[in-house]
Amino acid sequence: MKENRIKSLEYLSNPFLDVPLYKRLAKKNAIDLRNNKKVIDLGNGYSVVKSIDNTIRFK
Repeated sequence: MKENRIKSLEYLSNPFLDVPLYKRLAKKNAIDLRNNKKVIDLGNGYSVVKSIDNTIRFK
């Protein structure tokens, strides 16, 4: 009983445990920022990451 509870707690804490990150990004049609980003320093300790081309998506 205790082992079933532990497994369910692990699943509840991270339901994407068995799905790779790349597949999750492709499923959500996310913009691929690898070699496609511009970092803008705001000068106050923060920065903004913007994509150069919004049409490049994970496949």
